Amino acid sequence: MEELLESLRLGITPGIIVLIYLIIIKVIDTKKESNAVKINKEITECFRKLNSFLDYITKDILNDAEEKLDYAIKNSFKAFANSIIRHATSVIIANNINNNKENIIENIRYIVDSNYYRLYNLMFLYKLCGYIKPEWKTEVNEDIVEIIYNNKFSKEEKLYNINNKINIKVDGYISIVMKQCHTYVR
Repeated sequence: MEELLESLRLGITPGIIVLIYLIIIKVIDTKKESNAVKINKEITECFRKLNSFLDYITKDILNDAEEKLDYAIKNSFKAFANSIIRHATSVIIANNINNNKENIIENIRYIVDSNYYRLYNLMFLYKLCGYIKPEWKTEVNEDIVEIIYNNKFSKEEKLYNINNKINIKVDGYISIVMKQCHTYVR
């Protein structure tokens, strides 16, 4: 504004030239600001869309990882149960359980222990080994021996009871591990 007053004092022509110059500068500055505001809005909108996209992808990835973890837990425990049930079934069907009692009990303990440690290693891969308890192998071992050497049961009843008892017990273990896993992981 000071330049305009100075140019008017020197004459009208320089005043008009300075006035036109100031108007052009003001228009250019306004356009620059308008473009800057427009660019800022576009950048902000782009970041908002990118953020929502990343949220969507991340949520799917986390949900997929959680589902995979659940499947890993269930499948590991079911493999543990099936291996033990298969061995106990073959013992009941093929062996004379009264003559080989010491050997059978030792083999059952060995099978339960080895499958427990296989389960432990699988859970270790998922950083869940702290959730399984060593008492579980003792419980499973005792249940199998108790059913095999229960003279009140027929062969078929022993097979049925082993299958049911171990599957129910392992389903309980799965529930415990999954509850602890989902409580502490989140």
